[in-house]
Amino acid sequence: MLMHRLLTAWAERRPEKRAFRWVDRDRALSYGEAADAMERMAGGLASVGTGNLLLTGSLLLWSLGLLSSVVNNVPLAAAAGPLIARVGVDSGLPTSPLIYATSIGTDIGGNGTPIGASANVVALSTARRSGVTVSWGGYIRRAFPVMLASLAASNVVWLFVH
Repeated sequence: MLMHRLLTAWAERRPEKRAFRWVDRDRALSYGEAADAMERMAGGLASVGTGNLLLTGSLLLWSLGLLSSVVNNVPLAAAAGPLIARVGVDSGLPTSPLIYATSIGTDIGGNGTPIGASANVVALSTARRSGVTVSWGGYIRRAFPVMLASLAASNVVWLFVH
């Protein structure tokens, strides 16, 4: 897992360097904080999943899907590498199905809010330049339920495949 190695290497070399920054808040997360948060999340996920692949994969799909709606999905998917590696080691579960669940969750979850995916930002900015204004509330009222239904349908498909 290349991203796992990169995140932990940066956390070891320069733990205070900023890794993630929230656009709408004056909050940033350093590499050290990001690595610590992922380790804590992985430990919790491994203990809740108790070695059950279907439960752990579903938890990954939903938790990262919901988180991806408020955090850009590309860095979230990259940062999930250490999470999957740690869950795989702690629980003894194969990582391939967990990687698939992560990719589904982070991809679909990004559609829930205007800032969840770069494509959403581009589409809304293009719409605004064309004279169409979409409010945050209007976007979420329409997109979030569709995102939840898509996550549920994808979870069902994932359960049958794995």
